[in-house]
Amino acid sequence: MILKNHKTVLCEYANYCGNLQQISLHLLKYIDTNQNYLCIPYDSFYFFFVKTKNPKVSIMCISNYDNFKHELIYDFLEVISDKFLENSSEENLNHALAYSYKDFVEILRYEIQSFHANNSIKKKTKSSSCGSSFSYYTGYNFLI
Repeated sequence: MILKNHKTVLCEYANYCGNLQQISLHLLKYIDTNQNYLCIPYDSFYFFFVKTKNPKVSIMCISNYDNFKHELIYDFLEVISDKFLENSSEENLNHALAYSYKDFVEILRYEIQSFHANNSIKKKTKSSSCGSSFSYYTGYNFLI
């Protein structure tokens, strides 16, 4: 889920079924917008939140937490952030309405499928702000 001003959904993609989108929107009310990286455990999932280099744009991702390194999720979100900002002008963002970046869904889909196929991100990792990390990279789903 790519957000403008922490509340307007510009774009989203999910490769799962369920009510996690509604839960993510509900959790947004409680996220401290001063944090650059955040993850929230919920049931058998983690909700990851990342601020981008543009202060107006943030990204939320959901992954099941079985056997998954959080650092990889943060790296994945940075890749998505970079690609989104490359495809967005400041003027377009200023005037963007909810779900107005539908074309970016194909990029999200491609990046998620690529990530699933490779089980990795070719980017420097950073420490997780969620505590523990896991040693295997299998069994995950995304909502962005």
